[in-house]
Amino acid sequence: MLNGKLLKDAIISASIAIDNKKTEIDELNIFPVPDGDTGYNMRMTLENGIKHARSNKHLGEYLNELSHGMLLGARGNSGVI
Repeated sequence: MLNGKLLKDAIISASIAIDNKKTEIDELNIFPVPDGDTGYNMRMTLENGIKHARSNKHLGEYLNELSHGMLLGARGNSGVI
């Protein structure tokens, strides 16, 4: 059964995967200008969410804290989107 603790592990894994592929992700961004920081912005947004959310058995509470942290710490358009 999915809970906040399992989801936290999945989010951390996703953040590591984005960090490992940030160069390729950076190259995807061409609009409005190719600024080359999309991978970095996505990773930092996820990391801010991870730092803000407490690992918790209750999935809803964890998601609420994660999304709040991501919104407050969003970097660039790719982070906000």
